Amino acid sequence: MPFPLNSYIDVDSQHGFVVFHDAMQRDPSDKVAQAARVSYGNEDSEKPTQSLIAKLADEQHTSPFRHSPITLIVQCPEFVARQWYKHIVGAEYTFKDSGWNEISGRYIQYDKYYIPPMLYRKAHISKMGSSSEMHERSDEWLISMSKAMRESMNIYNAMINDGVSKEQARTILPMNLYTRFMWTASQQTLFHFCKLRTAPDAQREIREYAVAINYICTEHYGISWQALIDSVKKGKA
Repeated sequence: MPFPLNSYIDVDSQHGFVVFHDAMQRDPSDKVAQAARVSYGNEDSEKPTQSLIAKLADEQHTSPFRHSPITLIVQCPEFVARQWYKHIVGAEYTFKDSGWNEISGRYIQYDKYYIPPMLYRKAHISKMGSSSEMHERSDEWLISMSKAMRESMNIYNAMINDGVSKEQARTILPMNLYTRFMWTASQQTLFHFCKLRTAPDAQREIREYAVAINYICTEHYGISWQALIDSVKKGKA
């Protein structure tokens, strides 16, 4: 049974979510096989598709995996979205048809923000990232963060209520404000995102979103998604 459209996945137990908004009608795995077979003029073949898809994944023939894009609606903290956007502007699969449309603080008034449930110590062997060790003053710093955030929001709202433009009032706000965007991406793009962002060294916050998207794609793409996962396990990708 196809994964139902408009399925909502809560991500961070605050205000973050991913919605499976839209998809093309044909079975995506069949479409991968059809795209590969069109080179031989036999895209209507009824031969088994699973072995063909596995071969395509193992040999990194990626173009057939671009024909069944899906559209997601995501609400996440601003700093997560800025990491995410690198997959639109800086990757080898970037095409004009990888759609991204985001709410704008020029037009809307922000009202939600993210506070981490706990703070971790910085990584011991890397200049970036965090360790699995909770910072001993986590609770203390979280209280300070919440206080600073409330003050920023109060000033922001006061400026807007006094007639300051939203596009300028927003400059006082930090990177933990929630933004929302609609992303249309191919299976290849989605897999590259999940492969990188579910890795243990990915930032925790974006990893939570990648896990949610991996679940959606596992359900929606079926054997063609599993073929890509298996190719990584074999060291092919």
